[in-house]
Amino acid sequence: MKKRICLFLSLTLVLSALSGCVSTPAEATLPTAETTLPAETTLPPETVDPLAELKANLPVMDGSTSLIPLEAGIRAALFGKSIEEATADVAHTSTWDSYYNLLSGNADLIFSVPLSAEQLAYADEQGITLEAVPIAMEGFVFVVNEENPVDSLTQQQIRDIYSGKITNWSEVGGLDEAIIPYQRNRDSGSQNYMIAFMGDTPLMDAPTEMRPASMSGLMDVIAVNDNSRAAIGYSVYAYAADMYGNGNEIKFIQVDGVAPSKATFADGSYPLMGYNYVIFNSGEPADSYVRQLVDWMVSVEGQTAIAEAGYVTVVDVGYDYEEVTLEKYEGVGTGPAAPEKRASYEYALWTVQGYNQYFDPEPLVLPNGTGTYRLTQLTDKALLEEINAWIDEQMVWAYEIADTIPYSLGLDSECFTDRIPAGVIATCTNGYLSVAFTVASNYNAVERYYRTETATWDLFTGERLAPEELFYADVDIDQVLNDFLLEYSRTGVATYGVQEVSYPELSGDFAGLPNDGTWHLTHDTIYFDVGNPYFPNGLRLALDKLPDGTLVCEQPRDFTDCLSSADYLVMKQFWTSSRDTEYILAGGSVPMRVLSETVSPYAAEINRQMEEYVAAYFTRDAICDYFESNGMDPSRIEFNPLDWYMSIWGGHYVTFSGNPQGWWSEDGSSYVMYPIKADFIFDLTTGEEISWEDLLLPGWEDAAVLWSFWPEEIVQDVSVDDLTFSYIGQHNDHVFSIGFEDEAYNNYRLIIPMEYVKF
Repeated sequence: MKKRICLFLSLTLVLSALSGCVSTPAEATLPTAETTLPAETTLPPETVDPLAELKANLPVMDGSTSLIPLEAGIRAALFGKSIEEATADVAHTSTWDSYYNLLSGNADLIFSVPLSAEQLAYADEQGITLEAVPIAMEGFVFVVNEENPVDSLTQQQIRDIYSGKITNWSEVGGLDEAIIPYQRNRDSGSQNYMIAFMGDTPLMDAPTEMRPASMSGLMDVIAVNDNSRAAIGYSVYAYAADMYGNGNEIKFIQVDGVAPSKATFADGSYPLMGYNYVIFNSGEPADSYVRQLVDWMVSVEGQTAIAEAGYVTVVDVGYDYEEVTLEKYEGVGTGPAAPEKRASYEYALWTVQGYNQYFDPEPLVLPNGTGTYRLTQLTDKALLEEINAWIDEQMVWAYEIADTIPYSLGLDSECFTDRIPAGVIATCTNGYLSVAFTVASNYNAVERYYRTETATWDLFTGERLAPEELFYADVDIDQVLNDFLLEYSRTGVATYGVQEVSYPELSGDFAGLPNDGTWHLTHDTIYFDVGNPYFPNGLRLALDKLPDGTLVCEQPRDFTDCLSSADYLVMKQFWTSSRDTEYILAGGSVPMRVLSETVSPYAAEINRQMEEYVAAYFTRDAICDYFESNGMDPSRIEFNPLDWYMSIWGGHYVTFSGNPQGWWSEDGSSYVMYPIKADFIFDLTTGEEISWEDLLLPGWEDAAVLWSFWPEEIVQDVSVDDLTFSYIGQHNDHVFSIGFEDEAYNNYRLIIPMEYVKF
């Protein structure tokens, strides 16, 4: 089959106009569409892998996030992996960031949409010449709301819309409505396509609110925005069709009467076609690994791999293309009706999270040789047996896939059996007990969640709950979770703690929960397996930012009677949502949470005091200056994370806590703490700073329980009078506790029953 490659962006922009910055090979390395492929290939008799050396020296690759599936397909074919496994090995930054990585030498080659004029000018300024080889075709598409009666536009009509000449849909056969033409942000790949498409026709400027920051954001305003019927936008087909899905909310505009599809791309009938490129430094030697890899990409084998990844090839390899649209999850809450107002507190087991906290120290060995852990302290023995049986079942599949995990485990050995990289996480809030059985690893500080299974039970009824039953009745689950995850993907709000300094690693813009079994829910956490469409390493994310009136576990229920062991305390705790907080970098470098100014009329003043204090005393420079001024070598400082944590108590008090810092002598015989105060409490009703004793009511001494930090247990032979106060803190985010330490720096927690706290 002959194929006509139609470049709407034209050779003028993409190849010729690279104006010395990008060159194409003097002798084409890309087979033309008319190339006759060999009818039959005879394999050499030897079994030596001809690509072994290349695979052992694979160039460093980066690129546009929309092209992660392209590299994944290439890696899958090279290394004999599944697409899901290969995707976990891909890390793309963005169209612009990858370009800068290439110019700075941090990447050997990048996968990119056409480069912008600004990018080309920057390369020229750096005196760098790049080589661009097209390896896959891409369709540039325009989308409108399904309710818009306009199905087809000419290229000239589209240019007239985006230049401001056509302003009403009635001018192109539609309703009498003003056209709302959305654009993309200026550093996106699809904006490069749009600028090229407009050619000499001026593209009208668009305000920030008309430039969604992500492809999914653009699709959302067209699909579900208040004025969505009048909107129009654009994207690359690989995302708009395969990821976002056209469903019943958006539709593709026919251009010059031709609808975009992989079939019309392959036969050349769709007019707005461009290339996806692999771009590299033109100075690469002829026998370099970069050129070897590029040559493989345009070979029959490489083009077949690209086709199998879902892209239309630049060479006809006889591939039968199929349209694959991501099926989205839809769900509605079936739990009890939401209360009019959430209570200001909730009951929860204070040891609610952590590996192996619920289980006997010795694992039980099953007949097939696997090991497991056991719940022990529930009063409902039938339920206890059911939960333990479920855990046993999960251990079987974990054992089966254990040898497929090629990464060393950095987690505590007590979390696992000798062979199986499986952890059990049990959490309980208001009588809802969730167990997550996860096969995960921590390799080079990168957490990967290969597979997780979850189950949640109501301790009061003994029933195992479906995911929809974890939400109040009639809650639009997919909408709530999609909004939450989209915000996470954009802002990088961390799962636990103050870690927003790094954004989540993404395989592409978040477009909605897939209905593919790659994610799992407990009553307080969502897990993604490796192989999901968005998070290549999998993910564990707390649901702490869902709106009030969403999760059934919000309702306070004292479940003390559900536990059979006196070693576990049920504490009444006050609800704190991270929605009441903001994130800053004090002094430009110290991560800390501060109050949202809507929490208290004194919030701004409290924030100012804390930010100035942290900036003055808790930057690395300030800590180094202190020890150096006291004659101690600053290179001997043992820096703990400089993060500062914050918690709101009953809407009445707020605590700020920083991590302790210290200095070790060269021989390790002495340790000196940084003696600067790292704990504060403020009264939100007055704005005044108070002490921890001011929070407690008479009689607390007889009611409090002292726990050691490790091993985690109640201690009877230690008195608070013999300890040194170390911090005001909270255990597992919210439960009120006061930290102490002894002369050997062993840590303790004083747990105070809430009836003795002035909340």
